[in-house]
Amino acid sequence: MIQVRISADHKDIQKFDMKGHALYAAYGQDVVCAGASAVIIGGMNALDELCRDCCSFIVSENRIQIIVEKSDDSVQLVLSVIEKQLLTIQESYPKHIQITRKEV
Repeated sequence: MIQVRISADHKDIQKFDMKGHALYAAYGQDVVCAGASAVIIGGMNALDELCRDCCSFIVSENRIQIIVEKSDDSVQLVLSVIEKQLLTIQESYPKHIQITRKEV
């Protein structure tokens, strides 16, 4: 199962931590993993282009983290889009992706 943990300070997202595998289908054919990866990597690309120093990105095998260093409305909009897209995937595949949001 893919686990996504979102840390937020009230409405402002501070961190995304996504890890695991969906195990929906065989490697290379797993639409849940492909969808979640496309959402978070596309979001990272948008954040990097929008504001290079706003976020730190940690990418390792089986894990991706987005850590907000400096926030503004544009950064929060991109982060909110990432969250909404992942929640949409969770609605269709609840046994393969779990999203939790924690207030910090």
